[in-house]
Amino acid sequence: MNYLTQRALIQRLRDELEIHVDSPRIHAWVRAGMPTIPGGKKPRFIWERCQAWILGSQETDPLALEVRDRMLGRRYKGIS
Repeated sequence: MNYLTQRALIQRLRDELEIHVDSPRIHAWVRAGMPTIPGGKKPRFIWERCQAWILGSQETDPLALEVRDRMLGRRYKGIS
């Protein structure tokens, strides 16, 4: 199983989920309970677990979605 570094996790979030985050946001997510690999100085991540944690915390209310997307730096894609 391949573990991701923080930089690799940020890049994968951008590429696959179109979520633009920075290091402080990742640290906040870790403090909020995002799964990491225990041990070591720097956190390591398993993509499937992190993806499930992020997607599992999604709201269904349109206003909540817009606020979340703005907080995460995701480009808001409104309904045309």
